[in-house]
Amino acid sequence: MKNKELVIYGTLERRFNRILYGGYAWDQYIKHSKSYGVTNSDLRALDYAIDGKIESRLPANLHIVEYGPGGTSGVAKPQKLIETLLKDEKHSVSYTSVDILSRFAIESAQTIHDKFNLKADAVSCDFMTGARIRVPEENDATPLAVIFGGTLANAPDSRASGENSSKKNF
Repeated sequence: MKNKELVIYGTLERRFNRILYGGYAWDQYIKHSKSYGVTNSDLRALDYAIDGKIESRLPANLHIVEYGPGGTSGVAKPQKLIETLLKDEKHSVSYTSVDILSRFAIESAQTIHDKFNLKADAVSCDFMTGARIRVPEENDATPLAVIFGGTLANAPDSRASGENSSKKNF
């Protein structure tokens, strides 16, 4: 089931009064390092899963929900997985990127949409400390949540301010 739809949801509450979690610092790191070691490890892990025929173990109709995609710097990981799934003609795929920075969520969804002509959604919210988020549902699609790289290493510890810690939110 392919269509040419890109949907963007903006659910991030503006309660921080500051640049969110260092997104611009991340841009500078990628620019200057020319490499992101976690991406390479993720791609090797995906290669291992693909060599093991992961697609044969997954439902035919999938809605991939990626938490913390990191924009264009991290999109190679879901691309590799989606490419593998689409080679097997019995799979259909839709994609949702969820990131605290709307720019990263939109970049990832747009890249996947453009590369594969898939329905792609972008949700901007803080999935680690915020209230439960509303990820768009896809009819008859099985959600497959993926978190690549060091996303969970960015989890803030909000206990001092009386909020739930990220551990409690999961």
